[in-house]
Amino acid sequence: MFTKRELIGIFNEAHCDFSKKHKVKCTLKFVGGDEFFSISKESKLIEENLIEGVPIIVGALVKHSVKGDTVYLCEDMINQLTSDKDFVKALVMHEFYHVLFKKKLKVNSLSEGAESEVRAKQAMIKEFPELSKHIV
Repeated sequence: MFTKRELIGIFNEAHCDFSKKHKVKCTLKFVGGDEFFSISKESKLIEENLIEGVPIIVGALVKHSVKGDTVYLCEDMINQLTSDKDFVKALVMHEFYHVLFKKKLKVNSLSEGAESEVRAKQAMIKEFPELSKHIV
Protein backbone atom coordinates (compact mmCIF):
# COMPACT_ATOMS: atom_id res chain seq x y z
CA MET A 1 0.00 0.00 0.00
CA PHE A 2 1.20 3.46 -0.88
CA THR A 3 1.20 6.26 1.65
CA LYS A 4 0.58 9.86 0.62
CA ARG A 5 4.26 10.52 1.12
CA GLU A 6 5.18 7.68 -1.26
CA LEU A 7 2.65 8.91 -3.82
CA ILE A 8 4.11 12.42 -3.61
CA GLY A 9 7.55 10.91 -4.24
CA ILE A 10 6.23 9.01 -7.29
CA PHE A 11 4.55 12.19 -8.56
CA ASN A 12 7.79 14.15 -8.17
CA GLU A 13 9.84 11.42 -9.85
CA ALA A 14 7.41 11.28 -12.77
CA HIS A 15 7.48 15.07 -13.07
CA CYS A 16 11.28 15.08 -13.05
CA ASP A 17 11.45 12.45 -15.81
CA PHE A 18 8.70 14.15 -17.84
CA SER A 19 10.42 17.54 -17.48
CA LYS A 20 13.46 16.21 -19.31
CA LYS A 21 11.30 16.19 -22.44
CA HIS A 22 8.50 18.69 -21.74
CA LYS A 23 7.75 21.44 -19.29
CA VAL A 24 4.39 21.28 -17.57
CA LYS A 25 3.19 23.10 -14.51
CA CYS A 26 0.53 21.55 -12.32
CA THR A 27 -0.28 20.92 -8.71
CA LEU A 28 -1.07 17.69 -6.93
CA LYS A 29 -4.13 17.23 -4.77
CA PHE A 30 -5.29 14.16 -2.89
CA VAL A 31 -9.01 13.55 -2.71
CA GLY A 32 -11.28 10.87 -1.33
CA GLY A 33 -13.38 8.59 -3.47
CA ASP A 34 -16.54 10.70 -3.43
CA GLU A 35 -14.73 13.89 -4.43
CA PHE A 36 -12.72 12.02 -7.07
CA PHE A 37 -15.94 10.62 -8.51
CA SER A 38 -17.55 14.07 -8.50
CA ILE A 39 -14.59 15.70 -10.28
CA SER A 40 -14.34 12.89 -12.82
CA LYS A 41 -17.98 13.30 -13.82
CA GLU A 42 -17.11 16.74 -15.23
CA SER A 43 -15.46 14.95 -18.16
CA LYS A 44 -17.86 14.13 -20.99
CA LEU A 45 -15.81 11.02 -21.77
CA ILE A 46 -16.08 9.72 -18.21
CA GLU A 47 -19.73 10.72 -18.06
CA GLU A 48 -20.38 8.60 -21.18
CA ASN A 49 -18.45 5.68 -19.69
CA LEU A 50 -20.61 5.85 -16.57
CA ILE A 51 -23.79 5.87 -18.66
CA GLU A 52 -22.51 2.75 -20.42
CA GLY A 53 -21.78 1.12 -17.04
CA VAL A 54 -17.98 1.39 -17.21
CA PRO A 55 -16.68 2.05 -13.67
CA ILE A 56 -14.11 4.72 -12.88
CA ILE A 57 -11.15 2.85 -11.47
CA VAL A 58 -8.05 4.76 -12.52
CA GLY A 59 -7.38 6.85 -9.42
CA ALA A 60 -5.74 9.75 -11.28
CA LEU A 61 -7.11 12.59 -13.37
CA VAL A 62 -6.32 16.14 -14.31
CA LYS A 63 -8.59 19.16 -14.14
CA HIS A 64 -7.81 22.24 -16.20
CA SER A 65 -8.83 25.67 -14.96
CA VAL A 66 -7.87 29.28 -15.49
CA LYS A 67 -6.07 29.15 -12.15
CA GLY A 68 -3.91 26.24 -13.30
CA ASP A 69 -3.94 22.51 -13.81
CA THR A 70 -4.37 20.07 -10.96
CA VAL A 71 -3.63 16.36 -10.95
CA TYR A 72 -5.99 14.61 -8.55
CA LEU A 73 -5.03 11.33 -6.95
CA CYS A 74 -7.33 9.10 -4.96
CA GLU A 75 -5.05 7.21 -2.57
CA ASP A 76 -7.65 4.56 -1.70
CA MET A 77 -8.48 3.84 -5.33
CA ILE A 78 -4.82 3.58 -6.32
CA ASN A 79 -4.13 1.22 -3.43
CA GLN A 80 -7.03 -0.99 -4.52
CA LEU A 81 -5.68 -1.07 -8.07
CA THR A 82 -2.01 -1.78 -7.63
CA SER A 83 1.10 -2.08 -5.55
CA ASP A 84 3.29 -1.42 -8.61
CA LYS A 85 5.15 1.89 -8.39
CA ASP A 86 5.67 2.01 -12.16
CA PHE A 87 1.93 1.66 -12.75
CA VAL A 88 1.31 4.70 -10.54
CA LYS A 89 4.13 6.61 -12.22
CA ALA A 90 2.61 5.80 -15.61
CA LEU A 91 -0.82 7.03 -14.45
CA VAL A 92 0.66 10.32 -13.29
CA MET A 93 2.74 10.74 -16.42
CA HIS A 94 -0.36 10.11 -18.54
CA GLU A 95 -2.02 13.04 -16.76
CA PHE A 96 1.02 15.22 -17.51
CA TYR A 97 0.39 14.59 -21.22
CA HIS A 98 -3.15 15.89 -20.79
CA VAL A 99 -1.67 19.06 -19.29
CA LEU A 100 0.85 19.32 -22.13
CA PHE A 101 -1.81 18.93 -24.80
CA LYS A 102 -4.61 20.93 -23.13
CA LYS A 103 -4.45 23.68 -25.75
CA LYS A 104 -5.61 21.16 -28.34
CA LEU A 105 -8.90 20.73 -26.46
CA LYS A 106 -11.54 22.89 -28.05
CA VAL A 107 -14.53 21.99 -25.89
CA ASN A 108 -15.46 19.50 -23.19
CA SER A 109 -17.09 16.94 -25.46
CA LEU A 110 -17.06 13.19 -25.85
CA SER A 111 -15.09 13.33 -29.11
CA GLU A 112 -12.53 15.81 -27.75
CA GLY A 113 -12.08 13.67 -24.65
CA ALA A 114 -11.50 10.56 -26.74
CA GLU A 115 -8.99 12.40 -28.94
CA SER A 116 -7.20 13.67 -25.85
CA GLU A 117 -6.83 10.10 -24.58
CA VAL A 118 -5.42 8.96 -27.92
CA ARG A 119 -2.92 11.86 -28.00
CA ALA A 120 -1.73 11.12 -24.47
CA LYS A 121 -1.41 7.38 -25.10
CA GLN A 122 0.44 7.79 -28.41
CA ALA A 123 2.89 10.33 -26.99
CA MET A 124 3.60 8.15 -23.99
CA ILE A 125 4.17 5.07 -26.13
CA LYS A 126 6.66 7.05 -28.22
CA GLU A 127 8.51 8.82 -25.41
CA PHE A 128 8.21 6.43 -22.46
CA PRO A 129 7.55 3.02 -24.03
CA GLU A 130 8.35 0.94 -20.94
CA LEU A 131 6.05 2.94 -18.68
CA SER A 132 3.31 3.06 -21.30
CA LYS A 133 3.02 -0.74 -21.12
CA HIS A 134 1.52 -0.34 -17.67
CA ILE A 135 -1.56 1.57 -18.76
CA VAL A 136 -1.93 1.34 -22.54
